[in-house]
Amino acid sequence: MAAAFQSAGRESIASATSAIGTIQRVAASLGTALLAVTLQRAMTAALPGFHGGLAQAGVLAGGRAGALAALAHSFGLTFWLALTLTAAALASALLLPGPARRPAAPARS
Repeated sequence: MAAAFQSAGRESIASATSAIGTIQRVAASLGTALLAVTLQRAMTAALPGFHGGLAQAGVLAGGRAGALAALAHSFGLTFWLALTLTAAALASALLLPGPARRPAAPARS
């Protein structure tokens, strides 16, 4: 966050703070929705007859052979997606420019 505010002028710090807060909230909501949809679709694909939430998945898993492995695969797939999104965010953060360097002061004799 400090790097984001370094290039902003003193008069625009309040606007920058609001903008960053809004972007973080929207991005978190979209990320959560993406992971929820991914998990739901993976569970639907892995468990025939699954149309509901986690309670129904638990009932189906208790009564079918191989259902626990299918559920574990669904959660694993969602975990890997979350890890991939985190890696993409980290990679893009590393590409941000660093702080501007000040010229070195002349040496005193």
